[in-house]
Amino acid sequence: MCEQNISDLKNENLSLKEKIEALEKRLAAPIEKAETYAAKREEFFIAVIASLYDKNRLTSAKGLLPKAPELLRLVESKIPLFWPAEGCFPMIEEQCLKNLRETIILLERDVTDLHQLRAEKRQMQKTRKSKLS
Repeated sequence: MCEQNISDLKNENLSLKEKIEALEKRLAAPIEKAETYAAKREEFFIAVIASLYDKNRLTSAKGLLPKAPELLRLVESKIPLFWPAEGCFPMIEEQCLKNLRETIILLERDVTDLHQLRAEKRQMQKTRKSKLS
């Protein structure tokens, strides 16, 4: 990886860290029942990225980014919907960031109500269980 790319990644890491720190100050209350994650889209994206850093998928950022706890809990429930296969992100930072950016573009188009999505997912699981019985 060339020196410029490393410098760009470090700057991006610092920028993300600052954004997450600002969000942590703003997030005093847990997510409300009727709220859609689309209403907190920016926070959701940053939490997704923070969660991926936290899972050491982007190696140089290990331990650098703080967490937004309420959002990370939300992200934990949402990640399987967008990244169904565990470990589908490569360890190479450039490719990982490219995949993240592409996925964020897809997420930006999504205005699904989180709670409706959860209800639909539970219904699908019940349907599958009843078919297996």
